Amino acid sequence: MDSKYVLVKSYYGLGGDLCVLLGAMHFAEKQQRAVVVDWSGGFYGAVDNGNLINEYFESPDFQAPSALRGRGLSIFPPQWINRIHLPPLSYVTGVDLTLSRPEEVPAGCDADCVVITRDSRVMHRRPEEFFSVAQSLRPVARIRDNIEETLQRIGTTRHSIGIHFRHGNGERKVIPPDPRWFRNRINARMRSLGVTAEDVTLYVATDCGSVVDYFRRYYPHTIDFTKLYRPNGEGAMHINRTDLCVQAKMKLADEALVDMYVLSRCKFFIGSRGFFSLFVRLLRGRMHSILYEGSRVFDNYNFSDIFYSIDRDPLLAPLLKRARQPIDGLFVNLTPEGRHVHYFDEPLHLIPAEKTVLTSAEILAFRKSITARRTY
Repeated sequence: MDSKYVLVKSYYGLGGDLCVLLGAMHFAEKQQRAVVVDWSGGFYGAVDNGNLINEYFESPDFQAPSALRGRGLSIFPPQWINRIHLPPLSYVTGVDLTLSRPEEVPAGCDADCVVITRDSRVMHRRPEEFFSVAQSLRPVARIRDNIEETLQRIGTTRHSIGIHFRHGNGERKVIPPDPRWFRNRINARMRSLGVTAEDVTLYVATDCGSVVDYFRRYYPHTIDFTKLYRPNGEGAMHINRTDLCVQAKMKLADEALVDMYVLSRCKFFIGSRGFFSLFVRLLRGRMHSILYEGSRVFDNYNFSDIFYSIDRDPLLAPLLKRARQPIDGLFVNLTPEGRHVHYFDEPLHLIPAEKTVLTSAEILAFRKSITARRTY
């Protein structure tokens, strides 16, 4: 058995955890260390032996966290000394357990066990260096079968374009991208190929079923991996799900992995700047086929007193809440004329300044302006 280890302790979404894993694998390969993966904590299920990652990947053969217990190993970084038994998401007063990247390990570090909790910054600058290690991950048979079945649905008779559209579906801190950005990139590629929407199969990986419906209106051969989407505005598919059993959480990870691997096999890919899309890029390795890396509008949340998200508006937010109207992507710009409601950066509706109460007809007109413009 190897005497030196890299222990992966990450607690993010699946894309983030996979990118941390690839950075750790790349580091371990150069240092000739064995990789131990601790994905405990509950996002994607749990298994009795603690070796959750082997439920999803059959190779490489990762060791379970239990392999390190009672060994008296020397540890780097020092904040993990006497703490490697803790789950990845742990809070210790005065100690930050999350800051440990591969490139921050000192040259010549001789610790028996190096704990990695964050992605490698090199991965973002030189993703091509991680292609081979990404390809070494082999999903288990049930996931491979779903990948192949989905690829058969996509077929080979049309140009395939895969998109990752992280919508949020009502997550408080996620503002979805404007779908027109994706359509513009898709349409530009169709023009360059001299084809129409009938000649394209669009594969949509998303967390919101209405996003699939939106793209299907413009591209008739739009497909997705069949999954149980949450109702509009009900929140994330994966994060903070207290309503799911262990088996259901594991199924969610299966679905996400199928999406990632299918996107990696589409001829063209349109992604975002999140870890989900980064992992797809690392799997693809064909950088010329990346059409667009989407960026969320207003993703720094540094709004002002005259430009803010609509949930802060004392007049409009209660109205939309009572109507169960999802509010993501909606902003208010205050001017002397009144409240200019925007969908991202596009003016959508004006509520005159003198209005402190809206009639039923005015509320209806306001809501119609929203539903006429957004994805749902």
